[in-house]
Amino acid sequence: MEKNKTIVNAEDENANTPLHLAALSGHYNMVSVLLHAGANIEAKNCYLWTPLDCAASRGWKRCCLYLLKAGAHVDTVDKSKATPLHLASREGHRGVVRLLLHSGATIAQCDKNGKNCLDVAIDKGHEEVAIEILSDAKWEAVLRNETDQNKFGAHQTPLRRLIRHMP
Repeated sequence: MEKNKTIVNAEDENANTPLHLAALSGHYNMVSVLLHAGANIEAKNCYLWTPLDCAASRGWKRCCLYLLKAGAHVDTVDKSKATPLHLASREGHRGVVRLLLHSGATIAQCDKNGKNCLDVAIDKGHEEVAIEILSDAKWEAVLRNETDQNKFGAHQTPLRRLIRHMP
């Protein structure tokens, strides 16, 4: 890498850089090496995922922490308008959810389907993640989201869905 700095940001057929792949695999030490070699921390692949999205989706808390400390933007959005917080919530990674929230992730951010991180956690049955989200100082904001109406015309809020699915 010392002789050929362009290789550090080379892309595969899905526009993944070596940093994406290291983050996706949880290789903390390689993430560090690549960043010190000049890897683009905000590079986006064909799904518009950054390395932080990759690490968050797999639950690699240590990689997420390193990327955040190195300046990764906590609220990047992918093709479906999902953030790293959505991805970690969907996959049930409570520790990563906590880290992202403590790092300033926007708790009420909605994806293209109008769902926030709590909606996604409820959809996937991740009770521990839902508890983590509701333990955040900004918990009220996440409960204000209204999604589509049910067959009786009532708006579906995270609180109603939480009561129904996680009593």
